[in-house]
Amino acid sequence: MDRQTIEQRVAPLLAPIAGASKAGDNANYDPRHEDLRREVAKLESPTGGLPDWPRSRSGWAELLQGVSKDFLLASYV
Repeated sequence: MDRQTIEQRVAPLLAPIAGASKAGDNANYDPRHEDLRREVAKLESPTGGLPDWPRSRSGWAELLQGVSKDFLLASYV
């Protein structure tokens, strides 16, 4: 994957969120945020199984594009 393709994919995630706060709202209690944290927690548990990244992908993308520019969430990406 070349640099231009990566930049095109990341641009919507980096764009400010419409509204008064360009960083959006607190997404910690959003079910998609909690779901992603559960998937990441599987990596820390020997019996947790493998994370379901394809299922989680749409949730974190929606959150970063329209709800919150959450640094913890972005670090999972």
